[in-house]
Amino acid sequence: MSEIEAPQSIRVKFGQHEALYEPPDFVSVELNGLLSDAEAVAVLQWLDGIRAQTGPLVVRYDVRGLERLPRITRDFPRQSNAANYYRAMAVVGASFTLRVALTLLLNAVRLLNRDQARFEFEFFSSTEVAREWLKKFETR
Repeated sequence: MSEIEAPQSIRVKFGQHEALYEPPDFVSVELNGLLSDAEAVAVLQWLDGIRAQTGPLVVRYDVRGLERLPRITRDFPRQSNAANYYRAMAVVGASFTLRVALTLLLNAVRLLNRDQARFEFEFFSSTEVAREWLKKFETR
């Protein structure tokens, strides 16, 4: 990946998944089908590159097309900077099973990173409603 220079908008594809960065701190990630460990790592590294330049992000994950979480997500809570990725996170279209898994995962991030910034997260059925909710966390 090339280095990310804020404040330009950037659209990136990770296999069949797509991400969009809009300055100053909004990111939309659309996950479709199977998300491999390599793709999950690539998405997180891309987010970390943006976060390093902008600070914590306001992120909307659209998971309506996601079949399951990759195994590597188990390591996410132990990452030292995991809690600093986000100011707020909205998850759109998660099934009941995925909501449970994500809630456990995100609560583990909070517990294991108590000394780091906390972030808000919510589940939505609409990308538009999620976007409106996220606006209150943006730095515009």
